Amino acid sequence: MEIDAEVRRQTAVAFFAVGVFLASLIGIGIVFDGADGLPNEGALALVGALVGFILLMAVLGFVLSRANEAAPDEPTASTTVDAESVHADGNGETADK
Repeated sequence: MEIDAEVRRQTAVAFFAVGVFLASLIGIGIVFDGADGLPNEGALALVGALVGFILLMAVLGFVLSRANEAAPDEPTASTTVDAESVHADGNGETADK
C-alpha cells in the first residue's frame, strides 16, 4: 500500500501535535512537582493543556482539509476518468460494459 504525500503530511502534523501535548503534560508535572500529586493550579494547567490540545487538533484538521481543497491540480480518484469508459464521441457519458 502506497501512502501519498497528503496522508504523510497529515500524519506528521498529528504526531507533532501529540508531541506538543505530551511535552506540555511533562512540563506541567515538572513545574508543579507532580510526583506527590498536583496542586489546584497544576490541575487547572492540566485541564488547560487538554483543552488546548483539543482546540489545536480542531484547527489543524480544518487547515489541512482546506489545504486539500485548495490544491485541485492533483488528480484524485473522483476526478480521473478511465478512457475506456467514455464514449468515442467524447460527450462524457460512460459506456455500457
